[in-house]
Amino acid sequence: MDPSSKKNIIHGTSVSENGETTLCENRMLRQKIEDGSNGTLCIYDDSIIFSPPLYCQRYVKVMEMIISVSKGVFTKVVDIGCAGLKFFRYLKNVPGIQEILLLDKDFHILKDNEYRIKPLPADFLILRKLPLNVKAVCGDGRKYDPLLSETQVVTMIELIEHMPLSELPDLIKCVFKDIRPKLVIITTPNADFNKFIPGYIPGSFRHFDHKFEWTAAQFYQWCQGILQDNSDYSLETFGCGLGPENTYCTQMAVFLRSTSRQEDLFSCILKDDMTSDTFCHRFVSTESAVTSDIPNNGFCIVSEFDYPFDVRTQDEHDRDHTLARFYDLKAYICNSEQSSESYPVWEETPEVDLREETEDKTGQWKGEKNLEKSMIERKPEDIVERKVENGSDATCLNNLTLATLSLKNQLQEMSPHSYDNDDKDDNQKFFFKEYVKNEDAINHRAVAEQEYFFYIVDHKYAIIPMRSLSAWVNYSYEQEIQNSLIRLVVGDKCFETSGDGDEWQGKLQLWEESFSSDEYEDTEAKDQERWFTDAQSSSLDKTDYDDSDNIKTTVHLNEDWG
Repeated sequence: MDPSSKKNIIHGTSVSENGETTLCENRMLRQKIEDGSNGTLCIYDDSIIFSPPLYCQRYVKVMEMIISVSKGVFTKVVDIGCAGLKFFRYLKNVPGIQEILLLDKDFHILKDNEYRIKPLPADFLILRKLPLNVKAVCGDGRKYDPLLSETQVVTMIELIEHMPLSELPDLIKCVFKDIRPKLVIITTPNADFNKFIPGYIPGSFRHFDHKFEWTAAQFYQWCQGILQDNSDYSLETFGCGLGPENTYCTQMAVFLRSTSRQEDLFSCILKDDMTSDTFCHRFVSTESAVTSDIPNNGFCIVSEFDYPFDVRTQDEHDRDHTLARFYDLKAYICNSEQSSESYPVWEETPEVDLREETEDKTGQWKGEKNLEKSMIERKPEDIVERKVENGSDATCLNNLTLATLSLKNQLQEMSPHSYDNDDKDDNQKFFFKEYVKNEDAINHRAVAEQEYFFYIVDHKYAIIPMRSLSAWVNYSYEQEIQNSLIRLVVGDKCFETSGDGDEWQGKLQLWEESFSSDEYEDTEAKDQERWFTDAQSSSLDKTDYDDSDNIKTTVHLNEDWG
């Protein structure tokens, strides 16, 4: 394929000679392939389009593979051939990762894209639980450097096809013999897929910089050669970007090593002793750097960032978490107390805007008709409400008002999915508000499992039992907080507490006592009197008025004040 054309036939765009990008026009859809939850492939007469883009599918696949193998244990990842540093935003979300090294031989590309690895303002608001150090390093992936020591994961995403075949043995030796990570993931284009690309010329490559493109059989044979020289690794092959005839556009090899920890430790110590005098690396400021500063045989740190993380102890974290949940509970109870509406468990009543609605001939607002129609169309089983004596409202944490939106975000940290009445989450907890005239009217009957009550007495104060409070605080929390700590944290926030252990309950004032009119007048008079007293004792310039002609004059009490 002529490199000057630089046609991106995978993503359905083309670049003309003057550099302008134009969308493919008058395309006819020839085939559409669904790849489960991974994405969709659409083949047109002149292009092929993946949704989401193929590079995103690759990054997600590699990230999920690291998470599934690591189980939160691996702490250091090295991405060889990182180029534009785009994979970093996926890597930083892998649980347990504390150090990421992004390695590439092009200094200027790393420098131009260092903004992608800088901490964002949100990283200072939502702190990480573990520290994270990120380095963008310029160096040769075929050579070992002490910066690569103690690496547990090595990724090479779409790298090997950009290297001459003669350089691959040195790269493999450095990765599998010197670094010796626990997990190695390699991706490369699948030449078997090329025949499905519209306009493909046999014998050409997808990208002008590719040195080769292997079929699935050739790639598997190359991977088997790696296993022969490194018998302590096992191999699994995968793919992403499903196409016709069950052929993947990208093929992936996953190497997993299983050895004793003593051998790992000895290997790291031995490599550090052997290479400490051979290779060198030094920090390069992110403000200025030149290519001439890069050592010929070593690595150069182009950019380095330390992400902020939560330095609180577990006990301090549990206390803050308990207090935040308690304040969210108070806001939720007070907000629901202001409204008499009932909160459905699974679905909320649709909102209708009547501001721009017009009145029809019958004198009824169209908005009211739409609301009635929507209520009629809703099936009875779609609304689940809890009816309790003395009038109680129930809610699930999925359906909270806007005033308690932060509560929902904190208490329910799970992937979004639709809730159907026939397919409910068994871990859902339902919280009910029961209104009573006095405490004697509280019905202490046994309730079903996963149902928790808060009692509102005479619309003045709430009674919060420990059983309900503990369920509220511990909902979706990583570990259970003991009732003794909850009682210690929220005890002084209640105006009265009673009981102990599971029988503990606190009383929470919903409204502050209001001033009477006489008390307000007395308070206002005292404030005015205090203001005049302070004004008379002030040494600043004062303003006086002449009653005769209402002319404003200035009286200087102290000319030397300034």
